Amino acid sequence: MRIVRILLKGAPVTTPTVQGAHLLHDLLWAHATPGDGVQHIVIRPVPHGMEATFFLTGASDEAALGHIRELLLRARGPIATHGLTV
Repeated sequence: MRIVRILLKGAPVTTPTVQGAHLLHDLLWAHATPGDGVQHIVIRPVPHGMEATFFLTGASDEAALGHIRELLLRARGPIATHGLTV
């Protein structure tokens, strides 16, 4: 099991919400593929953005990071429509 944590930044005037965290959670799952190896995603609001923690299978840390990069590239447009950047 590998753990990858990322920060999705929001506009400085943006106040992240729990509802926004739930939306981001669903959005990331909608773009995940079985090949990504994602087992669990935890999203929490932090000042000026959202923190995403991924628990996933992977042969190495580098492979896990690569899978998350690919997932975030696939989801980049929808994430941006909600005021967040990767």
